[in-house]
Amino acid sequence: MGVAVVVGTRRKEAAMSSFDIQETLGVASEEILAKRHNLFVGASDTPWFRDGRRLEELVTWAVEHTRDSLLVCLPGRLYSSNVFHVDKEGRASALKRGYQLEDTYRARIESVLRDHPRRETVRVIGYGDLHTREFVMRKEALYRAFSIRRGFYQRVIEVAKEYLVARQRPTDDLRAEAIAVYQLQELPIFISPMSTIDSHTTHSAVIYPGFGKFDLLAHDLATSDKFPEIPNWFKPETPMGIASVRLVG
Repeated sequence: MGVAVVVGTRRKEAAMSSFDIQETLGVASEEILAKRHNLFVGASDTPWFRDGRRLEELVTWAVEHTRDSLLVCLPGRLYSSNVFHVDKEGRASALKRGYQLEDTYRARIESVLRDHPRRETVRVIGYGDLHTREFVMRKEALYRAFSIRRGFYQRVIEVAKEYLVARQRPTDDLRAEAIAVYQLQELPIFISPMSTIDSHTTHSAVIYPGFGKFDLLAHDLATSDKFPEIPNWFKPETPMGIASVRLVG
């Protein structure tokens, strides 16, 4: 390790691929490539992250393009929520699966960065590490807005149903509302630059493979007045940047 990953071209070494930045929201791709942002990677419970070495490749690319620090979030407890509601497993079993996946991801990341010269810039965290006062306030505001069942509620339900369709599950409203709880807990990550409960370092751009309705909703929440049920203080001075990346090779 230690050889920089070049965007848009294949490295001479066959072990790792590279990434293109396809689209961005709230940030210019040139800023990311110039290392002007501390980056944030949220690994999710999807085939893209579970299969092959894509997780390792994305983290390696991100550590080469972050400014000073890289956060990698492994929200095992949130994974378990989807296992419970989508696969209808018991709570304990769902939590076990969620934490097992988190531990697997953590081991893979630690292995790929073991000899990397910038390994000390990477922090692998859990969902609870993000619960700063600002994060908790935004999450509470989203729950309250969702309970009103107006425009914001409808957008979140659309996101939840897209998730269910992708997993070939029924899309009835009750199941969609259950899945929406996961979305509400995750949305604050994509609203404003993130820090952790034990660090004031901010991470201002999220790197993720592909855009969907979730990303567009997050950007609207951060930059628009489309949802009058969301309080005025909710919008940040600077929105979190979101970058959709594509594996090359």
